Amino acid sequence: MNSFSLSFTITIILIISSFFLPFSSCDSIQNVCKTTPNPQLCSSILRSNPRSKSADITTLSLIMVDEVKSKVNSALQIISKLEKSNPKQKDALSDCKRRLSVVEKYDVGVAIEALNKGDDKFAVDSMNDASIEAQICEENLKTKKMNNNDYYSSMSKMNKDVQDYSLVAAAIMKLLL
Repeated sequence: MNSFSLSFTITIILIISSFFLPFSSCDSIQNVCKTTPNPQLCSSILRSNPRSKSADITTLSLIMVDEVKSKVNSALQIISKLEKSNPKQKDALSDCKRRLSVVEKYDVGVAIEALNKGDDKFAVDSMNDASIEAQICEENLKTKKMNNNDYYSSMSKMNKDVQDYSLVAAAIMKLLL
């Protein structure tokens, strides 16, 4: 085989590979997301993150944990605004703030550390706990009649997002077990 033929063959292989590799990545994301409680959310998040293109399941899990952390941080910012404008709701908001701060400081940190160490069971448990904490926060807001507040819908959405993102993360992590 002369050098031209070899170059031509390599070029063709590279072109074909570059055409099919993105599809195989999408297929793996699709296959992973099918195992979660919210495949559409999972797929949307993972496809929008450049780290997921050639990611293994651990990396996909870490991407989801980062998204959980982002949602928790947004919820904590909303709580700070609500505390200033709604002193009557201080108890419910303080409880949510405490719960979501635990998620941010401990559950997210434990999940990341556990994934990096290959202790996937602890990572799953941490994300399940994050979901439970957001659910309890939501229930407390309803109990304290916070749902009459104009800001309730944004806080409720954040709680729902933390729950959903955490459950998707846990489902992806279960694939590692």
